[in-house]
Amino acid sequence: MNEMVRNPLKLEASVQASKLTNGERQTYIKSLVVGHDRFDATLATLQRWHFPVKGGVRNYGKIAVIQGDARTGKTFACEQYMKRFPITETASGISKPVIMASTPEGGGLRPLANVIADAMGLLVSQRINTIGLVNAIIDVLPKIGCEMLIIDEFQENEDLRRPRKRQDVLGFLKRIVDRSKVMVVVAGLDGTRDMLASDPQILGRGNLPTHTIPHYAWETDSIYFRALCGAIDALLPFPEMSNLHYQWFASRLNEASAGLIGRLMDYVYEASCIALNEGARQLLPRHFVEYHRTTMPKGESRNLFEDAD
Repeated sequence: MNEMVRNPLKLEASVQASKLTNGERQTYIKSLVVGHDRFDATLATLQRWHFPVKGGVRNYGKIAVIQGDARTGKTFACEQYMKRFPITETASGISKPVIMASTPEGGGLRPLANVIADAMGLLVSQRINTIGLVNAIIDVLPKIGCEMLIIDEFQENEDLRRPRKRQDVLGFLKRIVDRSKVMVVVAGLDGTRDMLASDPQILGRGNLPTHTIPHYAWETDSIYFRALCGAIDALLPFPEMSNLHYQWFASRLNEASAGLIGRLMDYVYEASCIALNEGARQLLPRHFVEYHRTTMPKGESRNLFEDAD
């Protein structure tokens, strides 16, 4: 099966980065942006929702959903899309085409409005009541050139199951798309679309197009997962490849991370820190053995990486 995955080559920039100090290499690894099929598909979906026609005008007045298990890369992809549209100064003031806010724990209308206002850079008095804050947000969004508002961690709005608070939060979303003329993207765990689709007026704002980010199941996605491991390996600031894309290595990484990109990157980062302390020229199975041992539940004796050779 190894021949089915192209052997990646260590990037010259990564070889040069391997000459940096350990602290600089640690930071380099922590901030890696790795392209992969799930990431690319999510960015393409956001782009299509934002601009349905290539070379055309932006979309507005609709609500869409990005959902998936925890650590599938929803937040990271949304943040990277937002970075494509940096804040600029115009003749009329500051322009923020894409704004992203993360729902605070517990959700609810006022906490959600607060984080959106903060993301907008909207300065309001703490004494302003909720209605006044909501009206200010709706009024200012188009004035700062907002085209897409991404609301992350929407599952925190557990109060949606309580009729009054549910009505308040969903009513806020409807007013934003109707009056501010923006595209609203709601990101959250699996089931987020079902939460929203229960309101026919929300469903009526564009039919709730949904992009679900799946984990990498080894049985069906091993080729893609191994390609991802190879891409990560090529970017790591070590002078030699670690062969993370080899079947035996990638299969263990898949099992350990449950096929979730966020957890995979945690494994790579922690093993890399151990390798940096050793002065190793590449990641080796023993680095993963050492880190995985710290994650094993009490009573478990099998270390996934110990039989790698």
